[in-house]
Amino acid sequence: MNRYLNLGCGRKTKMGDAHAQVEVWVNADIVALPGVNCVMDINQPWPWPNDYFDGAEAIHVLEHAFDKMFPIQELWRVLKHGAVAIIEAPNFQSNPDCWADPTHRNAWHPNTMAFTYPNHDYAYYSKARFITVDYFHSNLYLHWELAAYKRDDPELLARHQDCANWRERWEKGGKA
Repeated sequence: MNRYLNLGCGRKTKMGDAHAQVEVWVNADIVALPGVNCVMDINQPWPWPNDYFDGAEAIHVLEHAFDKMFPIQELWRVLKHGAVAIIEAPNFQSNPDCWADPTHRNAWHPNTMAFTYPNHDYAYYSKARFITVDYFHSNLYLHWELAAYKRDDPELLARHQDCANWRERWEKGGKA
């Protein structure tokens, strides 16, 4: 069974989709809104075992965390090796709404996820390791597609796109 996490779903819950080969969506949010089937706080240990999900989406939720690294580590923990997580967060630099929301606790930079790359100079901050499969950064939002990297896997590592050239790609409208 393919399980996917819709983290911080709010009112945007998802259902299984046989065409997309997603059998089960776990819709998680801090508020018990209609369609939410797991009420949880991203700042507390998550209720799933290691290697539980085949993929995840965290669309405009991680900026609500008290500590950026905690939900990144938890996301890595609950994803299977190679599972892709789609993360979006407001751009710290140019988004006028970044700090308008009183529940935003932190800001995100295009290089924030680089600290989880397997060979990053500061990878010792966390045991979470992600490979950037794709990314798009605009003046409003940052978007990453990240694969959980849990064991030596040259094939997965070969898919890695270092975000170091984010400014060049941003200026080209997100195209590589």
